[in-house]
Order: sequence, then structure tokens, then C-alpha cells
Amino acid sequence: MNLLADTNVWYDIGSGGRDPAALKSGGNRLIATPTSFLELASRIDERTFPERKAAAQAVVSHADEIAEDCESHLAKLWGFQAAGPKMDWIEGFRAIAQASSPAELDQGVNDFGARVTRIVKLSIAAQWREYHWNDFRDRVVEALDQHIPGYLAARAKGRSKQLGQEDGKKFAKAMRSVEVREFVVKSAFYRALLIVDQVPREPTKAEYDHAEPLLSAYADAYIEYVIGCATEFAPQPNDLGDSECFLYLQDDRSFLSSDARWVRIARRACPSRTCDPENKVPE
Repeated sequence: MNLLADTNVWYDIGSGGRDPAALKSGGNRLIATPTSFLELASRIDERTFPERKAAAQAVVSHADEIAEDCESHLAKLWGFQAAGPKMDWIEGFRAIAQASSPAELDQGVNDFGARVTRIVKLSIAAQWREYHWNDFRDRVVEALDQHIPGYLAARAKGRSKQLGQEDGKKFAKAMRSVEVREFVVKSAFYRALLIVDQVPREPTKAEYDHAEPLLSAYADAYIEYVIGCATEFAPQPNDLGDSECFLYLQDDRSFLSSDARWVRIARRACPSRTCDPENKVPE
């Protein structure tokens, strides 16, 4: 089985909190994502550098595969091919793992054995994270404000505003409807069109029927996440990186996380594709 690990898993392996051999027992493989590289590279400073360096080394030492970037992967699920050169993401992880300081990453990390110098522009990674991840959080907040008056104002003050038990049940039922699920899947199609620079249009029935089962885990996890934001917790910028993991859950890939909140979401959305924090894998 291929275990799609979120960034928390690599932090845990790097700190010694998780045993990669136990995760790989029975022939399992560990897969890292480009999103994890962006998480490690953005907002890196002298204080956070040691743990991020250790997490990057965990990827270098124990990842069996680095998935393609989520944009290219999403486009493929709809039958498109994203243009442009492909990045060799493991080189970014190697740069962080081998660097002696954040400053060296910007200047260039010399690998004399491989005869290369690897550069990671931290400001670019930070800008990417700031824009995309904050935008994701803000869109969720704005959408929920339509159903929970005062939600946006509460979040602007750093407070949480949630539905009561009965209203929460009604909201969850509405969110789990066929119509909302179709909307989420079609939103992924519109995003794919932007990736491949095509004009907006509706997916054909053939396109939808092909992609819908491939996006099942992603759509259901996003819906459960929004329900959670309305009833249990507040949305955070980092949530984008976790939600993107579900884009990869096709074939024999399962989601592996150390974040209890996302494990709960995954268990509700795709229990057969979810590994629990004790290193167990689904039957």
C-alpha cells in the first residue's frame, strides 16, 4: 500500500516520534508531496530551522516517492496535461536537509559529492504560501458567513463562532447532499481548466463520470472539513495543504497524518483510505 504522508508525519519521523520502518512494514511505501516541501521552506527561520531540516532529511531518507505537484495531478484526473517543465522536488528537500542555515538556502547549498548547488528562494515559497493558503481560508470563512451570520467578524477578531447542535445537524445534512458534492467536483474541474489555460465551461458527462470517482475522497473530505469549520473548529491557512493530500487518493493510496483533526475528517470522508495515528493501515 502507498501511504500519502502529510507534513506532520515527516516532522514526527524527523524528531524520532514515528518509526518509518513500522510504517513501511508489510511492504508499504511512503509518499511525500511537493506541498510538504513548500510548508518546510516557507516561514523557515533560525528558530524553526532544526526541526524543518530534520523533517526534510526524513523525506530524503525514507520517502519512496515524491508525488507530482497537486495542480498537474488534478489536471490529469480530468484528462488534461499541465504545460511547463516538471520540478524535481526531492532536490528541494535535499537542499533543506543539507543546509546549515536558512541564509545558505537562499545563497546556494553546495553538494560536492553530487557536484551541484541547490538554491531555495525562501521568499518565493513564503509568498506562495501566504497568497494561496490565506486565500483558501478566507474563501471558507466568507462562505460560512452566509450561513452563520457574524462568522466573518468573529474570525477577524480571532474568535470562533459555530452552529448549535440542531442547526449543525441540518447544515451537515445539506452539505452532504448530492447537489453540494456535485458542486465541489465541478469546482475542481474549473480549477483544472485554469491550470491548463482553457476557457471556463461545464464538464461533459463523460469527463464528469470519469473524474468523479477519482475525486471522491477529495470531495468528501472537503465537505467534512467545511462541516467541521461550522460546528467544531476554526479554519486555518495550513488547512489547504492538508486538504490537497486527498487529491492523490486513487488506486491503492491511503492518507497518513499525525494531525488528529485531519484524521477525524479522513475517517468520516474516506475510512477505507485512512491510516490511524498508531501506524495501523486499513484492512
